[in-house]
Amino acid sequence: MLFSDIPNDRVLRYDEVSERTDVFLTPAGFTNGRTVDRQGRFVACEHGGRRVTRTEHDGSIRVLAASYEGSPAQ
Repeated sequence: MLFSDIPNDRVLRYDEVSERTDVFLTPAGFTNGRTVDRQGRFVACEHGGRRVTRTEHDGSIRVLAASYEGSPAQ
């Protein structure tokens, strides 16, 4: 399970088998919303970067949206 630690700008991962909590991603753009797409990639709303991103299977980050009608996200 992944969850956001917004004040510390990181995403944590809880492993139910080992009962450990570890840092999954830092910095994380102050992610305050996260879901998984049909291919199992994480899609996140970053209020720090004012953008929507997707974490690819190789760990790279792709920006899906950072503006609307040509204006930067507000």
